[in-house]
Amino acid sequence: MIKEVRNNIDLIQGLSAGWLPGDHPENLRIFMGINGVLNSINRLEVRGRDSAGISVLMTMTKGVFEAFCTALKKAGLSDELKRRTNHTVLANNSITIHDRTTSGDHWVTIFFVYKFAAEIGSLGDNITFIRSQV
Repeated sequence: MIKEVRNNIDLIQGLSAGWLPGDHPENLRIFMGINGVLNSINRLEVRGRDSAGISVLMTMTKGVFEAFCTALKKAGLSDELKRRTNHTVLANNSITIHDRTTSGDHWVTIFFVYKFAAEIGSLGDNITFIRSQV
């Protein structure tokens, strides 16, 4: 049990590389959830599945989205966002952005997609690849 808990802590730290716990403590819950989903998909792969994928969806106000874009620009990642939004729907590493107004409120939804399929390989290869992408 302790080994499994320690392993999950390591996996969550790997997913959250570059994030500092003091920045936004609520993000820890997000990374724990993503880790739980990836662990579940990995268990399915043991049952004979040869592909895996995850889509992360975030909805925010237009103001928060604009602050996000400003932070990306400061970090030099604007071109990366443009490159990743220029994909076929649901392609690995793709980002889809939807902008909408509902009842006078302006919302932006971002979808991040990570997926991999390998018919021949070792158990855990698919999820290991997806963890590296996230």
